[in-house]
Amino acid sequence: MSNSTPILNLFKRDPQTEPKALFNIKEMMNDNWDAIDAVFNANPDVESLPQTGFVPMLKVGSYVGTGGSGKSHPNKIDNIGFVPDFVLVTEQPSGGNYDAVRLIRPQALTFWPTVWGSDSVEWCYTNGGSGADSIQHNSAGVTYNYVIFGHREGSV
Repeated sequence: MSNSTPILNLFKRDPQTEPKALFNIKEMMNDNWDAIDAVFNANPDVESLPQTGFVPMLKVGSYVGTGGSGKSHPNKIDNIGFVPDFVLVTEQPSGGNYDAVRLIRPQALTFWPTVWGSDSVEWCYTNGGSGADSIQHNSAGVTYNYVIFGHREGSV
């Protein structure tokens, strides 16, 4: 059965009760983005948002890949300003199709070790091989865009 988040009333599917539900972009993404936008439009200053003890945070940015991969050449985004919980990194190849890596706290993939800091996240791809830097999203000279969802604890 679908439900909603307690603070912003965002739509959520329950994978336990709806394991075969189709992904509906309007219902599951666009409507939720509109609801978030409406809250920030009504409260443009984060300090005026409802006090919950858990403040959701968002950061977007980009970086340019260095060409390395593996544990000796990890990717790192630091000075985020809050505790990161979910990271999505994308690139747009020349063909127009997006390729993405997503990291969710806690991550348990042995070939994709992730170090979560209080305001940073670091990851690498350890399977090696040809194209490992691309899989890790660290190809030399390529610009990668990211969005980080996280939280700050305490009152706003």
